[in-house]
Amino acid sequence: MFSALRQTAVFAVAATVLWLHAAHYLPFIADDALISLRYAQRLIDGHGLTWTDGSPAVEGYSNLLWVLLNAGLGALGMDLVNACRLLGMLSSLLTVGAVLAAARVPSSQRVLPALTGTLTVALAGPIAAWSIGGLEQPLVACLLAWGFVHVIALINAPSATWRDALWPSICFALLVLTRPDAPLWVATVAGMLWLCRGPRQRASLRVAATFALLPFATYLGQLAFRLAYYGEWIPNTARVKVAFTSRRLEEGVEYVAVGLSSLLPIAAIALLSALALLWSRERRRPALLLFVPTVAWLAYVIVIGGDYFAARRHLVPVVVPMAMLAVLGVDAAASRWRSATARGLLWATVLLLLAVYTSRQLTDAENQRAGVKRWEWDGRTLALALKRGFAPAQPLLAVTAAGCMPFWTGFPAIDMLGLNDHFIARHPPKNFGSGKLGHELGDGAYVLDRNPDLIVYTHGLESERYRAGRQLKAMPEYQRRYQRLWFRALDPDLGDWYVGAVFVNRQSDTVGIRTDPNRVEIPAHFFGHAKTTPTQLDREGRFFTRLRPGQVATIRGISLTPGEWRVDAGTTSALVIVRGQGQRRRFLPGEPTEFTVTEPARFALRLRARDEPAILRQVALVRER
Repeated sequence: MFSALRQTAVFAVAATVLWLHAAHYLPFIADDALISLRYAQRLIDGHGLTWTDGSPAVEGYSNLLWVLLNAGLGALGMDLVNACRLLGMLSSLLTVGAVLAAARVPSSQRVLPALTGTLTVALAGPIAAWSIGGLEQPLVACLLAWGFVHVIALINAPSATWRDALWPSICFALLVLTRPDAPLWVATVAGMLWLCRGPRQRASLRVAATFALLPFATYLGQLAFRLAYYGEWIPNTARVKVAFTSRRLEEGVEYVAVGLSSLLPIAAIALLSALALLWSRERRRPALLLFVPTVAWLAYVIVIGGDYFAARRHLVPVVVPMAMLAVLGVDAAASRWRSATARGLLWATVLLLLAVYTSRQLTDAENQRAGVKRWEWDGRTLALALKRGFAPAQPLLAVTAAGCMPFWTGFPAIDMLGLNDHFIARHPPKNFGSGKLGHELGDGAYVLDRNPDLIVYTHGLESERYRAGRQLKAMPEYQRRYQRLWFRALDPDLGDWYVGAVFVNRQSDTVGIRTDPNRVEIPAHFFGHAKTTPTQLDREGRFFTRLRPGQVATIRGISLTPGEWRVDAGTTSALVIVRGQGQRRRFLPGEPTEFTVTEPARFALRLRARDEPAILRQVALVRER
């Protein structure tokens, strides 16, 4: 009775801390999480595990089970962003439960070890941020934690059967479905299980092999699916991110070193506990089981070059064994220091270390970056406006951030960084591995050949950080074909306005300037060429550009054939100026707007609001004869 109450109290404290800590990072969500949700949404809609139509299907996700779970909740009618956050928070709470189960609280003496372990999880910035960040890390931590709970029980059991190995085997098999790099955990845990149970005993090898059998079968099953469905041996994401170079090693060392320093002093407690417990016959085996696979994982993170996401997501799995090692260390100290004074000193020391740990987590720059990062939500605001205005046309959208814009528009898309593109992922640059992880690939010629209707660069600007952006900017055809336009959209939740840039294809059949020998139709968004005069939606979902008195909108490069033309601006409050073929015609509001074209030429059209605002919708140039 009292044991259950103590466990409930410890869990309630840690769960409350975790909930409040995770809320601190709202509204953080990773753009790559929205890539996974796009796969989930398309699966729900009957398009299979694909990212877009119109190009070969690729495995642009690294979290199959996570995608399937989100798709399941989405199929039941839940909003997918809410679904991934619900799964993330539940997984983190189950991780806390696993650490508590590993600690056990049969007496008040073990309350401190249990609190140490559960609060290590709840106060960890990577755990809290990714509980609501949308990617699979909380599920990885949960499966890893419960897998360790069952494996520790397995190595401590005097005798073990295949049934004893079943539960940890299931946990690690699900982990393999969640992350393609999970076999590293399986291999190292299986090896330690064999060593800890006695390498000279045939039964030890049988138990370790039984444990690894289901994860291995799961790995082979997913590989068979990948070969059958995508025709590939490895995920598309590996082609884009993995490069074994000195630059990656340097970045990986820095990632791990700075990340572990941010987890001080709990990381130090875990390390000291692991070293000290080697002298304890009772606790040596679980300590080794937790420590060695963790070191192997950190070595792997170094080799791949770390990561570029906020809140160090690759350290999420490390927090689990670190918390369990801290439990073992504090429990060992509590078992030896039995006097009231010693126990009081131990409590004070641990609580002080937890306070320092909390401070370091809240002030860590990478964790703070998760708390202030919201460009994905600005992308959502812009995406919803484009979806409403262009939905019937279903324009082809090229992006450098393959999550927010494609997910919230639902448009067919091109991933210019290659995570979700078959061609780009298979054509890396010669210096691949020397640039920013996951952001090195790109092929401007390929993108231009695909002729997208819309191009959106991260943060709405043409960024030369990206290979495709640099290449496109240097192409005269790109400069001639695409025009940067500004769109103003209202955030549906906060009520704030956001203005973002979109490069629109003037020649597009769906969103471009429609031209024939007798008529040129210029949609309203082509007059949003300046950030001060952006285009926006009206209540009916149609784009318009509003010019305040004195403001000007200009469109250049309009091809006209010989004949008598007139301008239909759709407004009586704007001055109309037509330039071309050596002439400049100026028409006051209300005046006839006829002019003559003597030979094929390009003209510029300029509209200026006079004494009152001018609302521009579609502007047409009509050939009368």
